Amino acid sequence: MPKPTLPCTESTRKYRISVFESKLEAIVAALAGDPVEYEGRRFRVTPRSVQRPRPPVLVGGASPASARRAARFGDGFSPGSQPAFGRHVGC
Repeated sequence: MPKPTLPCTESTRKYRISVFESKLEAIVAALAGDPVEYEGRRFRVTPRSVQRPRPPVLVGGASPASARRAARFGDGFSPGSQPAFGRHVGC
């Protein structure tokens, strides 16, 4: 089993990122009013937003990978500072 990347968790960073990206992709499609299938369940967000094509999606992070993720899935990027992440981890 891969070594956990954060205290108090058994998941790896690669796994958490893949889950986040798949959920973000579903959310962006759902906000646009498209029917979405996620984990075998089909759904649609109603009523559809008056903003077109959908409300803006901002993606934040503190790494080059998070900026690339924002370019793929979002409408903007909110950069964070890496040291801030460590202050909120606890058991």
